[in-house]
Amino acid sequence: LDIKIIAKPNGIYIWRNYLTERIINVLPERMAGYMLALTVGARDEKLSELHRNAGTIHLLSVSGFHVGIMALFASMMFRRGLRKIIGVSVIIWLYILLAGAPVGGIRAALMLQIYLLGLLIGRPSNGFNSVSVAGIVLLMLNPWSFFDIGWRLSMVAALFLSAVGPVMRRSWIYAAAAST
Repeated sequence: LDIKIIAKPNGIYIWRNYLTERIINVLPERMAGYMLALTVGARDEKLSELHRNAGTIHLLSVSGFHVGIMALFASMMFRRGLRKIIGVSVIIWLYILLAGAPVGGIRAALMLQIYLLGLLIGRPSNGFNSVSVAGIVLLMLNPWSFFDIGWRLSMVAALFLSAVGPVMRRSWIYAAAAST
């Protein structure tokens, strides 16, 4: 195929390209591969092959774990109240767009957004309900995602962790399971 650039990138793609070039030029090769996977969702072929052989390729995907870490950092930047809810929401959705809108990241961001909306209207949130609503919204946007085995495994894992969480809340086993 002969691919030609017919227009300069615009919007979030300007930032993605800038960040990609900066990471590649400044960081060592392997570290750059990890940072590209974490920030813009790009995969380095050599690093992907190493993780594929080790069975840890999922570590190079932007997932709920990464969104949770970003939400934690974002929540430290704002005080309580409406500013915090809006600030965390904006930062999370910008991160999702910057990372290329991966389905696992979108699911986690939707779950977080449902939780934040519950805080905004003064209602308690339930993890199981958040996962369920996020899954329904994703299926409404793209019903074909149901046939993706990765999507189904991600939903089952999130539903399991949110259902088992209240039972094992004070256990070290829950902390280990939730980190996966």
